[in-house]
Amino acid sequence: MSAGRRRVPAEQTRALLVEAALERIDSDGVAVNLDSVSLEEMVRHAGVPRSSAYAAWQQLADDGQTPQAVFRREVLRQALIGGGEGARDNSAMIDAIAPVLARRDEVDVAVLAVEMIRVATGAQFDYARHRQGYRTSHALAAASVSLPDEQIDAEVLAWLQEAESAYVETMVTSFQEFARLTSVKPSPDLDGEWFWHQFTTAVLALGEGLFPRIYTSKQEILFGLELQGAGEPSLGDEGGREWTLFGVAMHALYNRFFVPV
Repeated sequence: MSAGRRRVPAEQTRALLVEAALERIDSDGVAVNLDSVSLEEMVRHAGVPRSSAYAAWQQLADDGQTPQAVFRREVLRQALIGGGEGARDNSAMIDAIAPVLARRDEVDVAVLAVEMIRVATGAQFDYARHRQGYRTSHALAAASVSLPDEQIDAEVLAWLQEAESAYVETMVTSFQEFARLTSVKPSPDLDGEWFWHQFTTAVLALGEGLFPRIYTSKQEILFGLELQGAGEPSLGDEGGREWTLFGVAMHALYNRFFVPV
């Protein structure tokens, strides 16, 4: 065994190789069909014995499948699910709204709500723009469902549905807390058993639909925009109000789905 390489169980070997591939995606991006993700290259990157690596993937192969094919498919699965996990990472939003919440006793609750939406969506905009793995996951998901219906891979579709369900389940709690902080309740004409699921799904769809504009629009930031209920002055920084298009649309969803308590 060459220097720097180590023998590990097959399951751990596969995990190391997938992790290496996902790091490659995060740093460089890949073509949407993952052609640039080579098992041979990841073997060198992860520092595992070549024979062990290929044997580990061959264990999962069906008749006629190569270790390379099985490896790439698992990387695709992890990239799609991982993108969903990235979307659920709300740490940037939490950090952004902390200064706003610190002043919640000083302003009207309507002002608080609008400012929380503004800064939270702006933080998510920046997060998505600078996270390569999130961008690649979005591209892979779009490519996976852009085929004719009869050609869409049912297993890949199930992975996407799994990622969405996990996002909704996780974010429902966050949105319920947001509603509590801003003293709103579900609109009577929309309230029901599936209200929170529907609202969270709407937010997810909104983000996915507007995501490409991060890279195609030169006017994504709207300076000096004042929304009804925003009040004066801004709770944000002294540079003035900056709204992303995602933030404006999110504000509209909030007003449609909720009413004051």
